[in-house]
Amino acid sequence: MLLLGELRGDDAPARLGVVASRKVGNAVMRNRAKRLVREALRQNASWALAGLELLVIVRPGLEKLGAAEVARELLAGLPRLLRRLRTPGGSTRLP
Repeated sequence: MLLLGELRGDDAPARLGVVASRKVGNAVMRNRAKRLVREALRQNASWALAGLELLVIVRPGLEKLGAAEVARELLAGLPRLLRRLRTPGGSTRLP
């Protein structure tokens, strides 16, 4: 999974986008993968900083994981992404 982020610089609520291409699988598999990502982020709302725009690009294989593994993957990458966003000139992409 690929995480992209940007801080808008305002106090608006955080926004989330989840994308899964056809390489992930058929519509059922793509929707399951997106639901897993949204649920993992909903249960761990600490990522939702004011003014944050987060884009999660689902890669093939994620739809085969369970909810706990997806949450672990996301929560491992989010702190690094947020750290990069807070540093001046930091990259907004995290593999």
